[in-house]
Amino acid sequence: MLCVEDDAIVRDFVTRQLQALGYKTVAASNAAEALSEVRSGLAIDLVFTDIVMPGSTNGWKLAELVRQLRPAIKVIFTTGYSDVSSAQLGSGAAIVLLEKPYRLSRLAEVIRNAIDNPAPSIDR
Repeated sequence: MLCVEDDAIVRDFVTRQLQALGYKTVAASNAAEALSEVRSGLAIDLVFTDIVMPGSTNGWKLAELVRQLRPAIKVIFTTGYSDVSSAQLGSGAAIVLLEKPYRLSRLAEVIRNAIDNPAPSIDR
């Protein structure tokens, strides 16, 4: 699993949570690092990415680029901004959004569901 989070403290915390759940995790601090990991051929089943990141490539754009390179990779989005809510995303059932803060049990549930279900397309 690839965890993409620009805040170092949050990234370390989430990486530890994911590892505690038994997932092998690689961390990236931005979209460029994440794309480098994807291009490396590393076995990645899922990208867990923050939506809001510095630079020109946010989580939405990162997901599009990842899917162009490796369409089978699944993506879960996360955000701590209340103005990016599930309701605002419309009927996009293809979008999995986990709002911060979240409990470890909710993280586990969302990841398991994403892994167990086919990778949806993202239309943004």
